[in-house]
Amino acid sequence: MPKPANRARPFNPLVVALAYDGLSAFEFSCAAEVFGLPRPELGPGWYRFETSAAKGRKVSGQYGISVRVDGGLDRLVAAGVIAMSVPLLLMVIGRRYMVAGLTFGVIREK
Repeated sequence: MPKPANRARPFNPLVVALAYDGLSAFEFSCAAEVFGLPRPELGPGWYRFETSAAKGRKVSGQYGISVRVDGGLDRLVAAGVIAMSVPLLLMVIGRRYMVAGLTFGVIREK
């Protein structure tokens, strides 16, 4: 029977969603719904959710929405989990990362 892998690092509950101009409202809202809402029924230590963007503090999305982000790309360095839309994920993903998720991909170091 396989043994669970030991974590080399402590759990980092910070999830940062990467926002960009043309952001898909549905995909972004999926990440915000899962990681951004309080989940007291799951106990302490649930995820913290932030947003980041490459340029500026505001991005335009589909259907005329705008998203005011929490910070720049420096927030990605602090994140335990990085969430981004699948089309964007496919453009930036490298061999060091593995993908999980359907419409909104989540990447983390192996």
